[in-house]
Amino acid sequence: QGKRTTYKIVSCSNDNQGNGYIANGVTNEVIIRGARSFTLVLFNADNSIKNYRTYDIYGNGKNGSATIAQFNEAVNNGMSFGEYCVVFTSDEPRNGSDQIVDSLVKLGASKYTIESLQSRSSYILIGRKGLSEGQGIEIVSTVSTIPVEYVLDMINGVPMGLAGTATVATAMRA
Repeated sequence: QGKRTTYKIVSCSNDNQGNGYIANGVTNEVIIRGARSFTLVLFNADNSIKNYRTYDIYGNGKNGSATIAQFNEAVNNGMSFGEYCVVFTSDEPRNGSDQIVDSLVKLGASKYTIESLQSRSSYILIGRKGLSEGQGIEIVSTVSTIPVEYVLDMINGVPMGLAGTATVATAMRA
């Protein structure tokens, strides 16, 4: 049957409920609270959270550029091929997103979806390094007052529903 863990992922802007977060899907206890822009969360094979970091790419001038470079470095050189992740936004993800779109696409995001983000959009990506463009699970609201939520079930380190049912079936047999 395998080990199963459930997470609740929420993305929202300051126009509605504040910052996005990841919570325990059973107890609703917040595990990670995001801050402005993009939060990248990596998972271990036992479904636990390996590490996470928020990247405030909104920042002006040198700080914003440095954070953009750090996000791109984390995806391109800090993640292993095949590693699963969640990306969620808080407050304002639009400003600077054009400079990280290629890294997000490497995780399964759709370039079109990233380019369609508006000021204070809410966005969640369930991805894996090495997916083709658009193969990740993306949930988005371009209306600043509407948050988005996703219940993520992981079995043996694999998000259910990602990359087709063959991946889920393989994870459940393990």
